[in-house]
Amino acid sequence: VQIAREINQPVVATVWSNQSTSENQAAFQLLQRYHALNGRLTVQNYTVLDHPQLAQQEKIQQAASVVFQQPGHPDLIATDLTEQGFDSVLVQLVTGRSPRVYFLTGHGEPDSQTADQAGNSVTVLAAALRKQGLVVAQLNLAAGGGGGSVAPGTPSLAASPPALAAAAVPADADVVMILDPQANLSSAEETALNAYVD
Repeated sequence: VQIAREINQPVVATVWSNQSTSENQAAFQLLQRYHALNGRLTVQNYTVLDHPQLAQQEKIQQAASVVFQQPGHPDLIATDLTEQGFDSVLVQLVTGRSPRVYFLTGHGEPDSQTADQAGNSVTVLAAALRKQGLVVAQLNLAAGGGGGSVAPGTPSLAASPPALAAAAVPADADVVMILDPQANLSSAEETALNAYVD
């Protein structure tokens, strides 16, 4: 409700499907509820069979998807047809940026970028976050003030930014995840994380 009410410019949400399915009908009905909260969001329902040229023009890769369009902004495509999936896209439109999650590295943590043969749960988590429109990156505080910054506003489904070496948690961090470190953090890292929490 809060996110829907914060939409301050016209947004068109187009539900795409190969044919009418219960999943896409549920997505359309859910988006109608957003429209009822804020008339700036309008909803339309198209099938690829009925509008093949438009689907090609809008680069519909997956039939079960919703394209969000706002003047002056690149189109955003949601393939997670749930309230959480729609909220992630709408937050990007309202704030002009994608929420950003940093996975702390440098202490033997599982890799959030590369799946191992067992398909470690951290890569599964990172993929789920990307699917919801978050930007996932790695952060190495142990390396100190090395590399530069990661550009804000990365599209929701783009490849992950490279690992960032920094002496402090970046200002654009919405979340820092510390998952299963195999070594203690240094006092400098603890100071940086406490400053971020403060």
